Amino acid sequence: MKCNQTPSKILLFRSVKIKALINPFEGLKTMCICVNCHYVDSCITYNAVETQHEVPHLTETPDFEPNEPSINVNIRTSEDVIEMEWDVVGCLSFKRETGKWAKLRPGELVPT
Repeated sequence: MKCNQTPSKILLFRSVKIKALINPFEGLKTMCICVNCHYVDSCITYNAVETQHEVPHLTETPDFEPNEPSINVNIRTSEDVIEMEWDVVGCLSFKRETGKWAKLRPGELVPT
């Protein structure tokens, strides 16, 4: 994804811990825990991550405010392209429901 993030989009994360990583090493990848969370389809933070990735939302009106989500932002550069990967890696509200995202989007590749 080319970096076209606007400050207004980033402000969506005002109450979230964000850790930016400049990671030039291939193969080092974190995975967003949200794909296996009960709240993924109603979570305000996951909805904001979808906005950052410019992908369709699971819901247009999220109403669940998670408790202390933590997001890693991996930044990769290649020539004139900057890629940003946003992953929720911790959340006190996390409630495991393995495969929840896949159930909501059957047949689609699960985000990694």
